[in-house]
Amino acid sequence: MKTYLTAFSVVVLLLLGSCKAPVPTISKSYENALKEEPQVEVPEVYEAMQIALSLTDTYQSDPNLINKSTPYYQEMVSHFGMHKTHPLVLKLDRKLKKAGAYGQVNTLTSLQSLNYKLEDGKLLKKSRYRIPFIYNVAPYPLFLLHSNRRLFNSFVQETGFEEFYSQHGSHYASLIARSHELCDYAGMKQWLEREFPKVQNQALLVVFSPLTGGSHSQRDYLSKDGQKKQMVMFVSAPNFEEGVWKDLSEQEKSAYATRIIFTEIDHSYVNPTTDIYLEQIEAAMQELGSWKTEKVIGGYNSFPLTFNEYMTWGVYTLYAYDTYPADVFERVIERQVEIMASKRGFIRFREFNEELLRLYKHRKKGERVADLYPQIIEWMKSTMQAAQNSVPQ
Repeated sequence: MKTYLTAFSVVVLLLLGSCKAPVPTISKSYENALKEEPQVEVPEVYEAMQIALSLTDTYQSDPNLINKSTPYYQEMVSHFGMHKTHPLVLKLDRKLKKAGAYGQVNTLTSLQSLNYKLEDGKLLKKSRYRIPFIYNVAPYPLFLLHSNRRLFNSFVQETGFEEFYSQHGSHYASLIARSHELCDYAGMKQWLEREFPKVQNQALLVVFSPLTGGSHSQRDYLSKDGQKKQMVMFVSAPNFEEGVWKDLSEQEKSAYATRIIFTEIDHSYVNPTTDIYLEQIEAAMQELGSWKTEKVIGGYNSFPLTFNEYMTWGVYTLYAYDTYPADVFERVIERQVEIMASKRGFIRFREFNEELLRLYKHRKKGERVADLYPQIIEWMKSTMQAAQNSVPQ
């Protein structure tokens, strides 16, 4: 029996790590409820999970995972801080330390939370997404809500979470309203559909917590028959009325808030286009160390993943160029370059961004951003050749 389980474990891990691993799909009932207009939510179970995660040592030690600069964070600590040793918090921390905070643990935990609602301190299933059976039995360090209902319910009841969530309902509503004010969701979607015309149309769900730091994620989900598609993103809340943001103009706040959303949305358009040019991209980039430093976090350990991050932020530059006044555009893009090249470690982003913008400004009539891929890839190839030629022999 022990040998069988070991072999099974290996098979499951190989499946989860492969490109053919089964993925969650949209349930039939939720498929019929999808809306054309973008949805923005601070779901109750999701927020409870974010609070529990925020109490872990892993989150507390990583400013990219948690935003500690808001009054909401201080209120959360005041209310929940004494529960940092609750078994749910400790178990989540063990999972994060075993699997890493930027992988399947966080992604699936966030998605699962959308499958439930709370009623009288207990989880009730509402099944937005079908979670593949393989995830439910896998000897893998995932946190599965269906297997931890009692633990989660205990946390909710002992901490008085429902009362806290209710008391902050107006705050969540104001953040959602502010997100709609700052971000032209329909405009972003329309622009991307125009520039990437071959990508399937899709519904959009934006989920955020006031606690989330700079760690964002996005993923597309299909109905079982593949006819319906929804993009789900987990991002930070639009906290632009505090700190360094409060004195910015409304247009600059809009540009920064939009960049957070846009660089997640456009993965659904950039990534499938990138897949057409995988061999050319790898040949052009040659080595990852020429495009990113070791401080880059988040799993950008392949040519496509690194290229996609360059391209998604570069495509935002093009959208911003079309959308904001010149002075706002210049300030916002300079900050974007600083974040990407200096803070995040994508060291050639400034040159890449300038070249992509140049190509966009001088594109032929009828060309779309998707048509610029061969040209930007050729530029990357030339850049690497020039770098090699400049090395003393």
